[in-house]
Amino acid sequence: MEVEDLKGRLLSGGGWVFANKLLSGVLFIARTAILARLLSPSEFGTIGLALTAIGTISIFTNSGFHQAIVQKKEDVEKDLDTAWTVSVFRGIFSFIAVFLLAPYLAIFFKHDGLSTIIRFIGLDFILKGLTNPGTVYFERELKFKKILILEACEYGCACIVAVGWALISPSVWALSASVIAGSLAFVICSFLIHPYRPRLNFDFDRARKLFRFGRWVFFGNVIFYFIFQLDSIVIGRVLGSKALGFYQMSSRLANLPATHITQMTSPIAFPMYARLQDKPAHLKKAFLELLEILLFVLLPVSTFLFLYAHEIIDIFLGSGWSSIDTIFKILVIAALIRAVAGTGGSLFAGFGVPRLDFSMNFLRFIAMVVLAYPFTYKWGTEGFALCVLVSLVTTLPLWWKGVKKVLMITNRELVRNFFYPAVITIGTVVFLEGIKRFLPDNLGMNLLLSISIYCLTYSFAIIILELIGVTTVFGIIYNFISPQVMELRKNIKKMDGS
Repeated sequence: MEVEDLKGRLLSGGGWVFANKLLSGVLFIARTAILARLLSPSEFGTIGLALTAIGTISIFTNSGFHQAIVQKKEDVEKDLDTAWTVSVFRGIFSFIAVFLLAPYLAIFFKHDGLSTIIRFIGLDFILKGLTNPGTVYFERELKFKKILILEACEYGCACIVAVGWALISPSVWALSASVIAGSLAFVICSFLIHPYRPRLNFDFDRARKLFRFGRWVFFGNVIFYFIFQLDSIVIGRVLGSKALGFYQMSSRLANLPATHITQMTSPIAFPMYARLQDKPAHLKKAFLELLEILLFVLLPVSTFLFLYAHEIIDIFLGSGWSSIDTIFKILVIAALIRAVAGTGGSLFAGFGVPRLDFSMNFLRFIAMVVLAYPFTYKWGTEGFALCVLVSLVTTLPLWWKGVKKVLMITNRELVRNFFYPAVITIGTVVFLEGIKRFLPDNLGMNLLLSISIYCLTYSFAIIILELIGVTTVFGIIYNFISPQVMELRKNIKKMDGS
């Protein structure tokens, strides 16, 4: 694929990724705001424990074939049936395993009734195992509009079921049913949106070749999973489901901006880096541009969330969740570091060296395992949040070294990407704090005006930097969104003409 053709596809797809994550973010905020007032922290904690149990089985049966097919340079059509066959039998095996282990998992977490919920959600294994493997072409060919349709079907259906069920019968089953409903919608849509029809056919040689790459993805996913699920295991076991519900709610909110921004770039970054792995100059430019976008957007957002944690939680979730202020602040800082370190994952996998990402996550995992229990016993949920932050800090030296090695860039080139976003963010915060006393006392109005002033001041500062030639971040973002604007205009003209 030529570089210019690749660039055109990326610019066209970037806007669809943006639209996808914007839509999912809006639905998540709306759904969480509603469910937080209908369900208790204990019910959120219960579903968290069930998903942890399901995820444990899932991660140990993940082949890594999907990422291997996306990264593969050659034609992959003959690999699809093998990958699908493995996926189907993996789903069946995983469901049987979770069905048999459910009572013991409920005993481990000291939670009556958890066994039934785990078995019900276990049906998700069978459903996801049936997903049309042809959808892998959407990533390989950078057709992010198709991915938007797929994922919109999944989380849209899940939101409708969760909120609808909770309004009629507020219980943990509203959250459980939404998981199955979303997966069912995803599978059906995968066959409607792509013409490939898989068959049960296993080719040992092809499976072996896919596993050569997929094994690093598998090992990395195992480590990554336990990193993200250690909260459910430790907090759920030590402090109970209510404390876990408080922690997971603060974690979801604190990670919301970082997760959605990285999810906007990751679907683009991985296939892009895979296609540019033989073009070092273009690879370097692409990585630095995506890193620049991430820092210019995420650093000011994270800073504002940290400063206005109390107001955001009180307005968004209600006074019943005010105790998560400190946890929220710690996890906001952790989310920012995670997003930066996460840029290395797509780069290392796309370049064909996923072991570098595995090394980062393994170091983080070791730090969490060592610190999780003592920190949680001593400081409760705040202690576990601090454990997350410390473990993420340990990954930064490896990230820095790995990026320099792959891209062959200097310390100065990397530092430059951090310098200007940090300076502008600090200046904007100082300006906002200076005029804060002139804002109204009403909590909602104060927060709304603070957000508006913060965004306008920060945007004005970026425009100044653009005019003097220091950065082109607005230009980069515009290039990602503009193709969709043009397509929308064309569609409107066609409708007017008809």
